[in-house]
Amino acid sequence: MSMDANKELKFTTTHIDIARNSTDDFNLFHDKIKWSEIDGNPFNGPIVLGFQLLGLIAEKFRCYRQENNEQQLIDENSLHYSYYQLKFAGAVKPEHSIDISIKKSQFKSNPEISLGNRFTLKADNKLALIGFKKELAEPSILTEFDISSIENIPQLPDRSFIDANAIFVKHKFFNTSNGKNFLVSCLTEQSLYFDEISNIVTFPEFFPLALSSCALLERAQKLNHDFRKNPLVYVSHQHCINKRLVASLKSNMKLSILVKHEEDTKTGLITAHCFGIINHNEILFRSELCLSPLEQSP
Repeated sequence: MSMDANKELKFTTTHIDIARNSTDDFNLFHDKIKWSEIDGNPFNGPIVLGFQLLGLIAEKFRCYRQENNEQQLIDENSLHYSYYQLKFAGAVKPEHSIDISIKKSQFKSNPEISLGNRFTLKADNKLALIGFKKELAEPSILTEFDISSIENIPQLPDRSFIDANAIFVKHKFFNTSNGKNFLVSCLTEQSLYFDEISNIVTFPEFFPLALSSCALLERAQKLNHDFRKNPLVYVSHQHCINKRLVASLKSNMKLSILVKHEEDTKTGLITAHCFGIINHNEILFRSELCLSPLEQSP
């Protein structure tokens, strides 16, 4: 089943609330009441979550692959990783008309085997996101991270710092209710992924990554960050997702999110490296999120 290409796509404040509730994202930018408490907020209302937009884009790609019969090519070349790279060009607000454009697929065998597409997302005909997605055989970012050096990750205290306070740990648990609600918030039919009658439980690939927002916010809260006076916005994202591990996710499984921060003192830009860990030591996803102080954002 495919997403209706002719149906107008719009987010409402209810969709935003559902996304926030399903991912525990308490960022004031998305709060329909507290958005006005942010110093210098130019958006004049709540805005759609970045991961909510990416969830919709991921569903568009699922439909695109299906409609263009590309899954066989992906399977034949063992392209088990989804890689996304994107830049934020503007905010998306409730009732904006959303248009996502996916360019024709490009299959390459050199220097690495990949199937890729460029894409754009526009809100009321204004560019909001630009990027590309690739299907890869191996992870493409943060491959130097040595998880074996961290012992007993699932048993580490929640919301704690380890490795001389360089790494923040946040634990989450998968449950089908949150997975369903995240899909609804991304304008996606939940029965495509969850159907109790047919015994189908398939978490969408962007849901685990969306839980990173909670980890980033709780890390900042632990360090007494002032969300009102020092707001941060996303500049860019990179994500690499192990699709085989996503397919293995079940309700009540534990996800451990590790966060490492790097700050450029000259520009104020913050780069957050996030790793999603399941089954003690398997890397479900790797992400590199770049954030900027609001006053310095594009």
